[in-house]
Amino acid sequence: MTFLDLGIGANDKMAITRGPVNPADGVARIPVNCLPYRRTASQNANFNLTMLQTCGAYVTESATHINFTYTLSKIPAYNASHVINRYTDSCINFTCSFIKKYTLNSTMLVPVVGKIKLAGISGEGAFKFSFGFFRSAKFQSPLTGNPPTVQVPDYVFVQAKADGLQAHFILQGMMCWATHTSSPSDSKRYDLIQNGCRAPVLAGDAANSIEVLKNYNSTEVQLKFKSFTWTNVSIPMQSIYIHCMVSVCDLNIDSKCNQHTCTAPAPMPGRRRRDVSKSYKGDHLVSSGPLYFKKPNPCAVNNGGCYGYCNDINGFAKCSCPFGSSLDTDQVTCISERKSSEWTLDSPVAMFALFMVALTVFLVYYYRK
Repeated sequence: MTFLDLGIGANDKMAITRGPVNPADGVARIPVNCLPYRRTASQNANFNLTMLQTCGAYVTESATHINFTYTLSKIPAYNASHVINRYTDSCINFTCSFIKKYTLNSTMLVPVVGKIKLAGISGEGAFKFSFGFFRSAKFQSPLTGNPPTVQVPDYVFVQAKADGLQAHFILQGMMCWATHTSSPSDSKRYDLIQNGCRAPVLAGDAANSIEVLKNYNSTEVQLKFKSFTWTNVSIPMQSIYIHCMVSVCDLNIDSKCNQHTCTAPAPMPGRRRRDVSKSYKGDHLVSSGPLYFKKPNPCAVNNGGCYGYCNDINGFAKCSCPFGSSLDTDQVTCISERKSSEWTLDSPVAMFALFMVALTVFLVYYYRK
């Protein structure tokens, strides 16, 4: 078999697979019998496909033939130590046909009856997919509200779930990240899962700021992270959207669907941006949001420091005073609006008081006479 049309270079690898292959994994997760057992130069290779469906063959049957269709994929050379990698993917389909019945005439042949066990022909099915925010690790009570809110730095519990699948199907969450807007490619981004494992937390942040609770072992992907606020974003615009690249894998086709190990990543020096289009995408992009931030009531403790009334204005305490008084220069103390000049002899109040005193004295003097 020649690979001129696939553009395979000397450092590239090749394998027979059903779905896409993460270049960063190389051939580590591919069964040995799906790899070439011999390769000459960079354009020819030999495969021994003795286990017919291990490598994800599609089986069709006609009146005279049984056909096995395979996909040969190029696995580009990938250097995980580089900041970026540029490569091209390519694949080619080929079919192996086996005649159902042979008619031979020979006295030298001894008939032998053999049985070949074939898996059922693949088909399409349906399942119900859900993706959203929950209150706890039990994943029974969704966050309520329209939209839901969370108080920083409480945990947010995220679950992707595929209902209606049999036990041999595995849901894989390859990548998950948070953005400030509903766009998955927003430049303001916070990674949660990378390559199926917990993404490195920011420098100075606690290791438990992000935890992957379940992945690669059932029809659910579960994680939690401590809620946060975005830097250089005004309070009314603060929100979180979560996006995940997920795929459904069949253990009957790939026996290593649920075999995925993770090592604890080191903290990152700052937020890390990755171009989604240059990394493994899985089969489906799912998103959920927005999630808004609920700030504590600033007036709940010590009346917000106000001597009069305390008002919650966008998460900040704003003081005000009862009628007849106003805020002092410290913006928390209330002072009377009655000024000392109101009690001078020139004021109407003082003139009335003097008049009443003079009238009283006159009446006392008059009746005594």
